[in-house]
Amino acid sequence: MRKRYLMGEILAIGILIAILFALPVAIVNYHVRNWNEHSSGRIVGIVARNDNIVDQPGLWMIQNGPLWNYRDKSLPNELEINHGEEITLMLTAADAVHEFSLDGYGLAETIYPGEVTARTFLADKLGEFKFECTSYCGVGHDRMVGKLIVVPKEKQTALAN
Repeated sequence: MRKRYLMGEILAIGILIAILFALPVAIVNYHVRNWNEHSSGRIVGIVARNDNIVDQPGLWMIQNGPLWNYRDKSLPNELEINHGEEITLMLTAADAVHEFSLDGYGLAETIYPGEVTARTFLADKLGEFKFECTSYCGVGHDRMVGKLIVVPKEKQTALAN
């Protein structure tokens, strides 16, 4: 009798572990598959990460395309966009709860590990705007700062040539 209960407990724990790991993966995979359906404008993924990545905790990692990269500490934390461009930020966290705040645009979003939050806005202000984590998230919290640079379309075109 005791053996049946033990097998049931092991099965229940296995199912619980599978749910805890599979659900965030399924959510992220859904967003990757439907990446282009979130906005008619440009889509930019940003990962918040504050665990110890080879002596560099506290990172915002801007993604190149719809595949998430949680480990590459060389990913940029600055984003240059055209004035007047519609941008959808796809925000997620790798490790803890973070608060994404973008100065000048009034954007503030709480982001959770394994979840993707989409926020669309029009880049209608020229200049440099700081984004940061405004909720204490760990040892590298003070270094979780990035920059959005909105440039005139003419400058962006000239830089591309």
